[in-house]
Amino acid sequence: MRDILEKNCNPEGVIVCVFADHKYTEVLSNWLRKQAEVSNAKPVVFCLDRQTQSVCEGLRAEHILVPYSGDWLGFMRHQMAITLEMLRMGFTPLISDIDAIWVRDPLPTTLQHSQDMVFSPGTIQPLVAHAKWGNVLCTGFFLLRPTLRTVSFIEEVSQRMNNEGDQPAINRLLIEKQLDFTRPDLYAIPFRNHDVMQSYSARLGVTKGLSVALLPNRLFQRLAEKDEPTPLIIHPIAPKTQEAKIEVLKSLDLWNE
Repeated sequence: MRDILEKNCNPEGVIVCVFADHKYTEVLSNWLRKQAEVSNAKPVVFCLDRQTQSVCEGLRAEHILVPYSGDWLGFMRHQMAITLEMLRMGFTPLISDIDAIWVRDPLPTTLQHSQDMVFSPGTIQPLVAHAKWGNVLCTGFFLLRPTLRTVSFIEEVSQRMNNEGDQPAINRLLIEKQLDFTRPDLYAIPFRNHDVMQSYSARLGVTKGLSVALLPNRLFQRLAEKDEPTPLIIHPIAPKTQEAKIEVLKSLDLWNE
C-alpha cells in the first residue's frame, strides 16, 4: 500500500482516497470522471471486492484491493482502520464519498486550512452535535493531518465504532472533549424542522491542542444554496441505493452520461 500511496500523493503527502464496492461501481465511475475534469490530484480507490478492482483496471484508476463483505457499520470500521494506517505512515488522507461530486478543485481551499482535521459541513446527525454547534462535522469529505494529536484522536474514534458509525463517533467524541467553534456570521438553512447554521468562512476550533476546521456549506454543499459562488463540492442528500443516487445526481446535472 505504501508504494501506491507514495506514487499518488502530492508533495505534502496528501492522498485523495475513495472507497467503493460492486454495488456502487457506476457512481464510482461517475465520481472518477468528474474529479478528473477539475483536478490534477491522482485519487486512489480502495476496492472492497474484485468486481470493483476490475472496474478500476478498466478505467486505469489507481486502486488498492482491501476486501470486505460485512455490514455497513463493519465497512465504516474497515475504512477507519485503513485511514488510521495511512496516518501512521505519515500520509495526509483526504477522504471523499463517491457521491460528493467535485464541481471545482476543492484542494486549494481545503489545504489552506492548517488544522489537524478539516471537515465538510453536514446537517443534523448526530443531534447532540447539531444542538451544540448548529451543524455537524460530515465524513463525506474530510482531511486528517498525521500529527500525534490526530492519530490519538482517530484511535479513540476507532474504539467507539463497535456501536456507532464514523460521523457520530467523531462528533460525539469532540463534544466530550469540549470542542467549540469560533462564531463568525452565521445564517440558517431549514432542514427537517431544524435550522442548520452555516457560515461564510470556515469555523475554527481547538480542544486539548487538537485543531479543527468546519468548512462553509456555500462551497462544500451538503444542503443546496443558490445565489452563491459556484461550489467546489456538491454532496446532495440521497437514499443509499445506487439507483437512487444516480437519479439525484442526474437531476442536479452531476452525472456524466
